[in-house]
Amino acid sequence: MKWAVVAAISVAIAYTVVFSASGFADAVGSLASAQLGWAAIGVACEGASFLLLGLLVHRLVGSEAGVSRRATVGVGLVLTGLGNVLPAAPAEGLALASAELRRRGVHTRRVRLALAFSEWYTTRAAFALVALNAVVVATIVQLRVGGSLARPWLFGLPAAGMLGFLAFTAWLAGRRQTAEWVAVAAGRLRFWKPAPPIEKLRAAGAAWWSDAQGVLGSRRNRIAVVLVAATSTACDALCFGFAMWAVGIHPRPGEFLLVYGAAMVASLVPLVPDGLGTVESVVPLLLHRGGTPFAAGLAAVLVYRASATVLPAAAGALSLVRLRLSTGTGSQARNRSDHSRAALINMTTSAARWSGVS
Repeated sequence: MKWAVVAAISVAIAYTVVFSASGFADAVGSLASAQLGWAAIGVACEGASFLLLGLLVHRLVGSEAGVSRRATVGVGLVLTGLGNVLPAAPAEGLALASAELRRRGVHTRRVRLALAFSEWYTTRAAFALVALNAVVVATIVQLRVGGSLARPWLFGLPAAGMLGFLAFTAWLAGRRQTAEWVAVAAGRLRFWKPAPPIEKLRAAGAAWWSDAQGVLGSRRNRIAVVLVAATSTACDALCFGFAMWAVGIHPRPGEFLLVYGAAMVASLVPLVPDGLGTVESVVPLLLHRGGTPFAAGLAAVLVYRASATVLPAAAGALSLVRLRLSTGTGSQARNRSDHSRAALINMTTSAARWSGVS
């Protein structure tokens, strides 16, 4: 598996370099004439997206965990900013974010559930946004153009199926029986160990389900989590659109949805840092098929990379340093408090003994 992943990454990067080498100089030239105002608006949209991701982590960790909102925003930057550019993305980002939350006294199981739900909701929000927009565009095209249903709904029917799949899996995830069945199946798959009794596995699944309900919280908090994840994804899509506007590309709504959806799927390739090589190949090719010069499409990807990958990664690295330093300061303060409390207890015990003797 390791060699297969390395080979796939190498092929993608080599293909990108070979195919885009002739147009790379033209793409850099297009950046020189890019409209910085649209690019700045895109950076602001991406900043809002990452702030919302930090708020998402804060709502899932819970205010009762004692972690400040500033710290959870930093953890969100580490998770989705720095973590996306590391070699084993997103595993390394999850590990770093988990370590920072555990240093702040959050229980390990709650950390795992909170970060898992963070990935769950952000990924599903991205697919739901693209699918919903595709259905809307297909409906508008059908109402305005008319004619056969085949052509517009070749684009809309798969999107409607995706929305149905997301709704069905959300219903399954909310049932305790699903967690019990997953626990039993996972226990059976570990063939190298003696299988525990089914009742024990079901009890473990029910315990995980109960803890998950505690992480999600009230119905109001769950709705807020969904809205925050969806708004964060919408801000990222706006950043992508403003990056295209900055280099002079003004796509139609359907073309924009298709290209952004393809970029989103390409960036989700496992163990490839933020879809490096795949996004740079897919987006210019799709835009080129729509009549956009390849160099302009590549320039749009470079602007988007600067706004959505490079700057968040730098902010995530700075946040990681700040989180480590603040953890060390907090640990020293807790140690001094513990020593003071121990000294006070010793003084009280000694006084009680002396009073008993007298």
